[in-house]
Amino acid sequence: MRRSMAALAKTVLKDDGHVVRRVAIVGGTHGNERNGIFAARHLLKDTKRASRSTFETTVDLANPAAIAVNRRYVDEDMNRCFSREMLGRKATSREARRAEVLDQALGPKAAEERRMDLVIDLHNTTSDCGYALMMRRDDALSHALCATLQKQYEDVRCCEWDDKPDHATLPSCGRSGFTLEVGPVPQGVADAVTYQKTLELIDSILDAVEARNQALLSQKSSVTLEPLEVYRRVDHVDFPRDDDHVVAGLIAPEVIDFKPLEPGQPLLLGLDGECVKTHGESDLTPFFVNEAAY
Repeated sequence: MRRSMAALAKTVLKDDGHVVRRVAIVGGTHGNERNGIFAARHLLKDTKRASRSTFETTVDLANPAAIAVNRRYVDEDMNRCFSREMLGRKATSREARRAEVLDQALGPKAAEERRMDLVIDLHNTTSDCGYALMMRRDDALSHALCATLQKQYEDVRCCEWDDKPDHATLPSCGRSGFTLEVGPVPQGVADAVTYQKTLELIDSILDAVEARNQALLSQKSSVTLEPLEVYRRVDHVDFPRDDDHVVAGLIAPEVIDFKPLEPGQPLLLGLDGECVKTHGESDLTPFFVNEAAY
């Protein structure tokens, strides 16, 4: 129940020339995000669709217990269980125990060499974010794949996680990895249009990995990417709350995912419909507007 704020930037990362040998596609990190769950189930059955000649693809469902009850999680949010600190603790929840298993399959994160060269984590969101790849700021491979997708799809955006040395998200277990966020999709259901587009994007991502591998294996030189437009998360804004810390407001209708904010425009409304907060002068863009899980 909040929105994140991002600064628009351009970045250039040099391809490190590493040939991708293993790719993991994971759905169901959140058990009520059905698009990714359905896509993973489909790929588990249609193994040829995810197969390419230069690398091995594995598909998994991250949180079977939450999937079974159609809830985001059972004990705690699995996508907060993959930091080095969390993985180093004694696991007491179902999600934390499952995270240890997944870390061994994808990483392990504590090792210099990871089992998976690329991890693709499938999510959907109630926010109207369209199609967004979310990744580390220094992940050259994920940025390169996003740049390739943007040449095919005008509605694909690149978003970077916070600038910190470790992240608690599932894709961070691999050598490279990103979250594929798709929205708007209600919690607990699958949406046919975005589901079909998700499968199409997965196909395109795997094709891009294959093409890059073929170029590297044919001893073509690595290349520097053209500048890639990225959204860098800088802050999040909570709802207005009353003295009991109960939500007492709404996001203004003018606040739209990936639409730059104008100085002075309404941001938050009180329950009486009157504006209680406006935007200042900073050049920021909102995303994850009205994501229900927050």
